[in-house]
Amino acid sequence: MTELSPDLGALYPFLDGRNKDPERENAALLESVRQKALHSLSEKQRFFDANGQALVDAARAVAAVYRGGGRMFSMGNGGSSCDAAHFWWASPPAATPTICWKPFARQKSWGS
Repeated sequence: MTELSPDLGALYPFLDGRNKDPERENAALLESVRQKALHSLSEKQRFFDANGQALVDAARAVAAVYRGGGRMFSMGNGGSSCDAAHFWWASPPAATPTICWKPFARQKSWGS
């Protein structure tokens, strides 16, 4: 097996190809999960500290569109299409009727 780069080895110490002690590997996996969870939490906190007011302002703008009888158009491709669909599903029940169209929904996916 090829040696991992130092950066990748630091993220995934259990993939280095050497013989493994199950207890040490388990400890490394638990530590890896813990570090990733802490990193994710700190990034979310940093994002909301920096952008919290902008998100509240955006939510108010969306609410104003619906209160005014307007429509919200959300579109995307790939993962952004999922975001757009989630936005559609989160629309308030009293919102103006919405069309949700996923042009590729009937195509067979690569994984199936």
